[in-house]
Amino acid sequence: MEAISGEITLFDLIAWEPRIHPIAPQPESPAWRRLTTLDVDWVVTARSTQPMLPTLRGGELIILPARIARETGVPFGTLIRELGAQPVAGVLTDYVGDVDANTPVTVLQISSIDNELERDLNRVITNGRRQALQRIAELDQAIAEAGARGSRPSELIDRLSRLLGVPITVHTPGNTVLFTTGTSRDQPTANSDAWVRSVLRNGYTVWLGSIPPARHAMVRFAVGHVRDALQRALDSTTSHAPRGNARVAALNTLLQEPVTSDREKLAQQAHLAGVPTDRSLRVAYSSLDVPETQVRRSLQHLGDVLEAGDWQQSKLWLVVSRAAIPAVGRLGAPPRGWLAVSAAVNSPGDVPEASRQARYLSKLLAADLIDTTAMAFDDSSALGIHGLLYPGWESAEQRAYRDQHLGPLLDNDPRGQLIETLGVYLDQQGSQSHAADALGIHRNTLSYRLRQIEAVLPLDLMDAHSRLTLHVAIAIHRMIAL
Repeated sequence: MEAISGEITLFDLIAWEPRIHPIAPQPESPAWRRLTTLDVDWVVTARSTQPMLPTLRGGELIILPARIARETGVPFGTLIRELGAQPVAGVLTDYVGDVDANTPVTVLQISSIDNELERDLNRVITNGRRQALQRIAELDQAIAEAGARGSRPSELIDRLSRLLGVPITVHTPGNTVLFTTGTSRDQPTANSDAWVRSVLRNGYTVWLGSIPPARHAMVRFAVGHVRDALQRALDSTTSHAPRGNARVAALNTLLQEPVTSDREKLAQQAHLAGVPTDRSLRVAYSSLDVPETQVRRSLQHLGDVLEAGDWQQSKLWLVVSRAAIPAVGRLGAPPRGWLAVSAAVNSPGDVPEASRQARYLSKLLAADLIDTTAMAFDDSSALGIHGLLYPGWESAEQRAYRDQHLGPLLDNDPRGQLIETLGVYLDQQGSQSHAADALGIHRNTLSYRLRQIEAVLPLDLMDAHSRLTLHVAIAIHRMIAL
């Protein structure tokens, strides 16, 4: 639920006084309102003599004993309707008859009403408000101390969460968890009284919850303080984001995280590196012989290009844009070397997957397995069968497939001449003349090699299904061999 005013509500009173429970209106009624939206300032008791009530200022909970209806002779339902025309928080009664499910005022029930009930409930409200305000004072002191120390947002959240006794979670605009003190079981629910949310600038969202009912008032009192403190901490972190070589190093670390990394950790790394967490991201790999100016020129139509250092024999880049811009037709090919670009992702938590995509493409481009010098992973036409093989890249299942269909040939081809011949032959759709030209050998030599291959493999090279099976195995073998 959205954050609401920091006042004591009927929801809080029920949580603190378990003898009370709501009976009307019912949730399906047009008159129904959430108990967390009904502020209660004071409790007063109706009398059978005139005036039945003191002057009302609004927000009172009216204790209406069933005996009042008996003594005045006014039907209970009529009294409820008359009170519904007043600015009261609700009615508390010990009446046990039927109550209109569509009554215009919230009706609470208690088993019995004595002369001390009004005083007791007012004491409960006063004590609850005082305790909540005391905790807010402690909260403000902790916020001030954290600001003086320059605490990171994660440290501030941890401290505030412990003080409130409630998990705190910050979501990015893309709904990725940036920070949390909760667990995977704590899933924010917008229409639940167990959660309170508040929106920060730039679309970030703070969730507090799940909240034990008895702590709900304290959390509502606190949410504005928590929101403002986190906004200042996030702004401070952004303003102190690394620059120059420090940012390159931070981005390099982020882009080399494994796919299994914790998404919250990745979101924090991106935030600390100065990467906007509400943007579309792509990871790019380029060969070392492509000048930086050419890389930026090739990628400029996809977003802002950030250098991310080196990895093995490649240079890494992060492309940041406000929206996912299609890469097909926008990616400039370098005159030499190669450029591999991931598909667009919308969360720092997906950066390791984007890095894996770009690394996969870099292997294909470096080995000339794709007939281009620059491509993006979301160009499915150019990727072809390699897109189908990508999910299982480097897996034991793909290696087993390769060994099942090419194992005998690999065992009898120490120089790799026959496996290369088979691959080129299949690339040329089974054309012996084209394959011989591509290999730079005489056609008779090619025929001799093909007979050697057929003698080893239990497949017929003239059969289209067999050629498809072998071509997939060859594609896997080429990736394994890189």
